[in-house]
Amino acid sequence: MNKKISIFVMVLLSFTIFMTGCKLLTVVPLSKDNNSTTANRFNRSNFDANAYVNKVWDSKAIPYFEEKAVDLSELLKSVNGSFSEAGKKYGLTNASSVGSYDFVVKGKVKVVKVNAQLRARTLECALPGYNGNIKITLQIGPVFTSSAIRDSLSFVKFEDFQNQVIFDSVSDAFNKHVYDNVISKIDVNTLVGKNLTFIGAFTGDDPSNISIIPVELKID
Repeated sequence: MNKKISIFVMVLLSFTIFMTGCKLLTVVPLSKDNNSTTANRFNRSNFDANAYVNKVWDSKAIPYFEEKAVDLSELLKSVNGSFSEAGKKYGLTNASSVGSYDFVVKGKVKVVKVNAQLRARTLECALPGYNGNIKITLQIGPVFTSSAIRDSLSFVKFEDFQNQVIFDSVSDAFNKHVYDNVISKIDVNTLVGKNLTFIGAFTGDDPSNISIIPVELKID
């Protein structure tokens, strides 16, 4: 019995010595009032992409597009099989595709064809004075095939949003805003042969085809 008691005492002493050499870790929850960048990011629970776009469209987006837009004819002079040179001069590094650029352009074009068979409708256009091989189209929705509007705005940054899903919802909201407030007001089926003045954005991922989403569109 004495032997068992001795063993028990030794084990207890060893455990006590071990514990005195350890530090207890306390998990401190992040305060809801934390002012870090992460805490200030838009998150899934309180973020409304449509409301965000409505808030910045007239106050920030349109002034930005009007200031940054470069003449499409001028940009085309720098496109020689790739958008590399044009991107360094006029573009903004694409947030969604490494190695590509987004551009804000303006110009006057003539509509030569309306492609309305699919929901991703386009206007094929001719640019006066341009005789190159690059196809120029304006996307007219309601389905758009790029996030060029969002990605061409330097003040819309991925790190300001909690995750990719929310960031994508911002692109969808920008495209929806353009369709609802710019394009849907125009009878696109009557545009063949007409001249258009536009400001828009495109992603330079195909040097044989410039596909622009217009943010301003006017029939001359």
